[in-house]
Amino acid sequence: MNVLALILPALIAALLSFALAPLARRVAVLVGAIDQPGERKVHTQPVPRLGGLAIIGSLIAVLSVVDLAGIKQLYALPAEFSIGLFAGLVPILLVSILDDITPLGAKVKFLAHFTGAAIAVSFGVRLNPGIHIFGDAIHIGWVAIPLSILWIAGVTNAFNIVDGLDGLAAGLALISAISLGAVSIVTGNYGTATAALVLAGAIVGFLPFNFHPAKMFMGDTGSAAIGFFLGCLALRGGSTTSAGLAILLPLVVLGLPLAETLVSMARRFMRNLESGDGKGMFAADRGHFHHRLLDLGLKHHHAVLLLYGVGLLLAAAGLISVFLTVQYAAILLVTLLVAAFIGIGRLGYDEFAIVRRGIALKVYETPIFRSTIFVVFADLALLVLAIYGAIVLKYDDWGIQATRMLARDLIVFVPASAVLVFWSFRLYRGAWKLASVEDFVRCSAAVIVASVAGFGLAMAFGSAHVAPTLAFTFTILALMLINGARLSYRVLSSWTERVSHRGAPVLIYGAGVGGVMALRELMSNQEQGMKPVGFIDDDPRKRGRYVQGFRVYGSLEVAPLLASGKANGVIVASEKLERNRVLEMREICHAHGASLSYFLIDFHTVGEFEFSVLSDDSSPRLPIRPRTPSADHRLRAAIEKRAASKEV
Repeated sequence: MNVLALILPALIAALLSFALAPLARRVAVLVGAIDQPGERKVHTQPVPRLGGLAIIGSLIAVLSVVDLAGIKQLYALPAEFSIGLFAGLVPILLVSILDDITPLGAKVKFLAHFTGAAIAVSFGVRLNPGIHIFGDAIHIGWVAIPLSILWIAGVTNAFNIVDGLDGLAAGLALISAISLGAVSIVTGNYGTATAALVLAGAIVGFLPFNFHPAKMFMGDTGSAAIGFFLGCLALRGGSTTSAGLAILLPLVVLGLPLAETLVSMARRFMRNLESGDGKGMFAADRGHFHHRLLDLGLKHHHAVLLLYGVGLLLAAAGLISVFLTVQYAAILLVTLLVAAFIGIGRLGYDEFAIVRRGIALKVYETPIFRSTIFVVFADLALLVLAIYGAIVLKYDDWGIQATRMLARDLIVFVPASAVLVFWSFRLYRGAWKLASVEDFVRCSAAVIVASVAGFGLAMAFGSAHVAPTLAFTFTILALMLINGARLSYRVLSSWTERVSHRGAPVLIYGAGVGGVMALRELMSNQEQGMKPVGFIDDDPRKRGRYVQGFRVYGSLEVAPLLASGKANGVIVASEKLERNRVLEMREICHAHGASLSYFLIDFHTVGEFEFSVLSDDSSPRLPIRPRTPSADHRLRAAIEKRAASKEV
């Protein structure tokens, strides 16, 4: 390896880029490529764009000399790869320059990105048909073409998205280029290493003009072109190595821009799912990583340095993975994913609070999820999964090779019989949001009967031997999956009600049946404007325990809770309380400016009932006003509607 042949082109690119930057700035001013301050922008003064012309101009010039001069052919990219690289760059560069002068729509830019990627791939800038992942060779054949196009276009757009702070995108691109060059040197891809280091040199020459406060932005001309170039080089480097993370290595080296892109798409999807504002997946907003860091109180340069640090960590992990065994590389990748999950969570993206905002429950309640036909097919899929799991646990046949005939028999008989049994047990007529213990017992009985029937048919008419232990294993798995799918909706509904409930915090006096009924009424009826935060009970055996997930306090703890503001009201929900205890509680509430309410249940001879939470500071008990015939009529209609909902 000739070190000078690797370093000299990079140094020349840095000097040339530094010299071209002022010229690019003058061109930007002449053509009106000026970035004006705005709501999503962090700069307060107009800044010229088109700085990417200096980077790309020096990059193309130096690499052309390297290719034409043939500086030890080992250090030049293959001719076909170079042609594809520069030809694919043309549409991206043209559209990006136009966008820097007069902003274009997202669809036009995406079309240019995919066109450039397709041109590059057509010249051979693509994954190999056989790739390596964790030491195993996988043949993907023609699928390498669409995957390569998607990868190049994705990385191109990723660096465009991350370009939001002075020096951020250029600095991250520099880190990625140096890391990719180092990995290529280690794996013997000197042509890729030369190109990556030349790009790094061109960025170094431009960075003095881009550091905060920036004198010039590289604009889409720079960010999109750099992303395209890095995507192509990373694709070549990742597809030719079989060590460490192998094909996943580019994902790590370019991890931060890619993570930014994926998170942006995910949170916009969740936002549209909840609000339906119609802005789309690619509508610009002020929710990127760098925006969140600024909102959390970091200064501009501190946020940039922090993201540089993350980029360096990922780049170092990619380089280290080349020297690791498959097992250690896998552990490293999992560690990075966990760290990324925690780090993104710390940025406080409200769109991902799916339980607190009830978004997941909204997905459950969409018409397609609520329709019986969807539930039937979901059960069929879970039953097939249970069959596969039972075979794997019993025979350790992950590929279903030795047990193919057995699996065929079970898939024919078990799901068919299960659907008939489930229908006869009326599993598709229940409202699982209101499911009770009896509903889950009925579901479990249906699964057991279906298992016996399905395996009985397989034993009687199938061509393969069915072991009883296989049937037992399947039944256990099916019980877990079928009940779990229904229980998840019930649990998610309960969690959503609790975490999204709003209102004045109150304590419920009485942790018995009446208290539980009061709790359920308050949780399902937010119009009362009260939020339960715990129970009060005079029974010392209940103190410190939890009822329906809420703690039970002693009566002596009420005053401190009211004084601290953890509660500002008490609801009496027990018929067994003595009058003097209620009067004492009223005095405690008065002393702390809290309200005292009474939860009443009024039963009638026809079995009708109504819930009422009434508040009064002067009387511990208030009677429910007599109902008029019209009220009775409305109540009967409500009861009939509730009864009918259980048959849906």
